[in-house]
Amino acid sequence: MISDLDGMVGQYERGAISRRQLISGLAALCAAPVAQPLGGAGLPAQGARAEEAIPISGIDHVALRVSDLARSTTFYREHLGGRIRSQSSNSTFLDVGSDWVALFGRGAASTGFPPTERGVDHISFHSPQHRSLDERMGVLRAHGLNPVSPAGSGRVYFRDPDGIILQLS
Repeated sequence: MISDLDGMVGQYERGAISRRQLISGLAALCAAPVAQPLGGAGLPAQGARAEEAIPISGIDHVALRVSDLARSTTFYREHLGGRIRSQSSNSTFLDVGSDWVALFGRGAASTGFPPTERGVDHISFHSPQHRSLDERMGVLRAHGLNPVSPAGSGRVYFRDPDGIILQLS
């Protein structure tokens, strides 16, 4: 909306529109309904609106929920050249090319939400601007996204409109 206002004022200052056209345009712009995000669990709250998108530089990692952790770890190592970054009894983190993949076994806690079914557990996006836990929680709240952070984890999760878990890294 700010850029629309600036654009109209700029047109007026250049003589491209009259004062009457400026006033009419500003009144119409200010009276126009603003699209509101949907409400619901994990979704933007009614009335929440952020001015700019969260800066994202790319995908940080993809986390998968697998039915057999040992079998999946072997698969990613043998077929995709994955190198184990770290491993526990219910998770394996693998470097695959220049990226990494997290594998979580059945029931493993991973996001602060209840464990997902087999498939995509969550997708993590990297924000070069919002680095601290407080910054990431704040920008997600400003966008009405209801973030969660498992105690002591330093990680922040939220859901998209279909309930898919996303992480801001």
